[in-house]
Amino acid sequence: MKAGFAQVDITPPIDPSAAEGFMRRKMIGVHDPLLAVACVMGEAADRVAIVGIDCGVVLRSMTDSARAKIASSVGIAPERVMIGASHTHQGGRVLTLFDHVGDPAYAARVADGIVEAVEHATRNQRDARIAHATGQVDGIHFNRRFKMRDGREVTHPGKMHPDIICLAGPVDPDVGILLARAMDGSPIGAIVHFGCHSTVTEGGDEYSGDYAHYFRKHLCAMLGVEVPVVFLLGACGDITQVNNLSPDNEFGHDHADMMGQKLAHAAYGAIEDAELEESLALSAVIEPTAIRVRNEQEADREVPKLGLSSAEPWPRIYAQEKQHIDALRKSQPVLNCEVQAIRIGDLGIVSSGTELFCQPSLDIKRASLFARTWVVTLASEYLGYVPTGTAFYAGGYEPRTARSSFLAPDAAQKLVEGSLQALSRANGQI
Repeated sequence: MKAGFAQVDITPPIDPSAAEGFMRRKMIGVHDPLLAVACVMGEAADRVAIVGIDCGVVLRSMTDSARAKIASSVGIAPERVMIGASHTHQGGRVLTLFDHVGDPAYAARVADGIVEAVEHATRNQRDARIAHATGQVDGIHFNRRFKMRDGREVTHPGKMHPDIICLAGPVDPDVGILLARAMDGSPIGAIVHFGCHSTVTEGGDEYSGDYAHYFRKHLCAMLGVEVPVVFLLGACGDITQVNNLSPDNEFGHDHADMMGQKLAHAAYGAIEDAELEESLALSAVIEPTAIRVRNEQEADREVPKLGLSSAEPWPRIYAQEKQHIDALRKSQPVLNCEVQAIRIGDLGIVSSGTELFCQPSLDIKRASLFARTWVVTLASEYLGYVPTGTAFYAGGYEPRTARSSFLAPDAAQKLVEGSLQALSRANGQI
């Protein structure tokens, strides 16, 4: 097996206008550099490239541009390039949403950084042994949706709210890691996978990769060498670091550092004794999955009584967002959403551009034919939240119609089926 890794700095210049997130915020510094980290495995037409970027999202235009340039530069076919965003809320301006305006020039710069990282990783390829494993963590990520006493569901109802009945969904404790070692045993790079919103350092005035930055830092310390680490975000549309059933504060860099350390311990503990393999089957497929833009909803039914998006200035913002979705529905009522699957031996990685809820991801993992499956979100394009069917009607922030949530109520089911189809094809079963 040939494997190579590389990373490129994609930190924006200091810009006092905005950062990735809900609202415009001034950014005055860089806490830690934002990175595009790439892994390239295989040889010739068999190669696959997996790239993680410290961005809130990746746009379709960024993916198309990067894939075309990668195909031209190093000859890796577009369908064999996976690009996933970490969803850091302390990243550069990419997405236009709510009161936040994206910067096309910065998005183009990130796309070029992806290309550069893949080019460097290709040049860095060498004979390697590969292992992958799964660790587990608890106590650092939580479902943020709750069943309330009035029968509805609420996102972030507030710490220890008296009307909370119970959690409305699960969390996934799995921490995935793939580690490549040179033939002399020295680490050359890793890919890690975990599902939790990257909102731990949100609200600061410095750019940061959030807990993924600390995950990389602590994992490299345990490996004993600084190596590039690709971070892929798991399904976390309803998962956050905030424990609403505790009075504690779960924000800030100290908390992100603690999370990164726990994740690194789990990943390193799992991979330390994992079997290294010199030859692994590689394949990649894209499964276009048709999903409707949702029908117009009764706006009053969608407005949560409390929790995230319930107070000002959200009524004004959602009125504006509704106009965008009305226009989208008229121009493109059905979207061909990209579901991509990459096989690395008996590891299956399947991705979409959605903020998928945790439960559909668990369903995919349980039904997958692979010994180990990673469900990656916010990859290739941005398609907003995909709640479960129940959550769509039960209320809360995530189902509320906007450019952050616009697919039909059956989107989760469509993605489960499309993901399993793509995994089966990548595994040679179809």
